[in-house]
Amino acid sequence: MASLAELTAATPATPAMAPQVQPLNMNFTHNTNFSDAIIQRAVNEIKKSVNGDKHNVLIKESYTLGGHIASGVIDENTAIQALKSAIDAKDCVNYTDAYKTIKEGIEKGKQEPITIVSQPKYNSTVTKPTTPAMASQVPQENIFLIRTANQCIETAKSSPIPIQLFYEFWHEGEIAILFAGTGIGKTILAVQIANELSTKEKVLYFDFELSDKQFERRYSDNFQDHYVFNNNFYRIEINPDAENFSEASLYYS
Repeated sequence: MASLAELTAATPATPAMAPQVQPLNMNFTHNTNFSDAIIQRAVNEIKKSVNGDKHNVLIKESYTLGGHIASGVIDENTAIQALKSAIDAKDCVNYTDAYKTIKEGIEKGKQEPITIVSQPKYNSTVTKPTTPAMASQVPQENIFLIRTANQCIETAKSSPIPIQLFYEFWHEGEIAILFAGTGIGKTILAVQIANELSTKEKVLYFDFELSDKQFERRYSDNFQDHYVFNNNFYRIEINPDAENFSEASLYYS
């Protein structure tokens, strides 16, 4: 994986209208490995953003980095230059407005510092921090982000409104657990929901309960007059003839 310096030191190939971005000055006192990881995640999110969502992603990532800047985790100039480089790599319509969005997002994020809490883990190449600010700079795994409720709402404002999957009970991006007593109709309802969703998207339905014949009987009139499901509805079951489950893959017949 390329380092932050490699990602931002040189100006990527961009349209002629893109302004030049100066190489980064990496001489700051933060835990460089952790700081780089935070900034690079934001850079990657911006680079993979698509038309129609670029502005929202830029606001969100700038705002998040502002919170880390306020808590002393990352350097502000480094973050700004990295975000500008990420913008220069995109097909941007107005670079001036994009740079303004970066600065405004960072300034707003700085009003709500992000505190990172975890048990620090250090390797032989990292010096143990001696200040409160450096003590919060721990490796990325097994960490919690502590933010005010207002900051959570501000971050959410830049995210799209979730699409309803099953009325008000289930929205896009949520995990839904359906439970009830035996014989109430959980499986039938789950299949109905899956088949309805398959009118718009491909759906994978894992069935570890019914055999093919049992499934046929349930969705037919005494094995006649079979119900026709949407073609985007895929039913997945365990293959009893599989020899190596550790290397198992989906098989489409």
